[in-house]
Amino acid sequence: ENLLITQIKNSNAKIILVRGLPAEKKLLNINGVQIYNHLSSADLNKIICASEFIISRSGYSTIMDLMRLESKSILVATPGQTEQEYLAKFLLKNKMALSVDQNNFDLHDAVEKAKQFSYLQKQFINAHFLESAIEELKEKFQQ
Repeated sequence: ENLLITQIKNSNAKIILVRGLPAEKKLLNINGVQIYNHLSSADLNKIICASEFIISRSGYSTIMDLMRLESKSILVATPGQTEQEYLAKFLLKNKMALSVDQNNFDLHDAVEKAKQFSYLQKQFINAHFLESAIEELKEKFQQ
């Protein structure tokens, strides 16, 4: 989040940052960037559907929401979170989402890569596809 805030200050794109802090309801505005500490599900859904790209962590429930909403996403796995790292790589390999490493994250570069990325079309995406990725991940840990 801090890395993103630092980089969005230098961007001229329209950016909305949702932090996921439900206890804090106020809206911040830094250099024209709207920063919400929390949004209702309905408001978050509207913002996601109206966005060209979504930059987020690659948690399972977040991915399921983004896939269902057919969002073009740029995933940044939390370092050390094996499930997030695996899912981000899996989705990148299957052209369902762009994945970038947090340690080398550059907002401008990530957005440019996303513009060139060949996102797989919706008709090829279904819940069974992601469920098979989770099952494959579980099997790796059981070995």
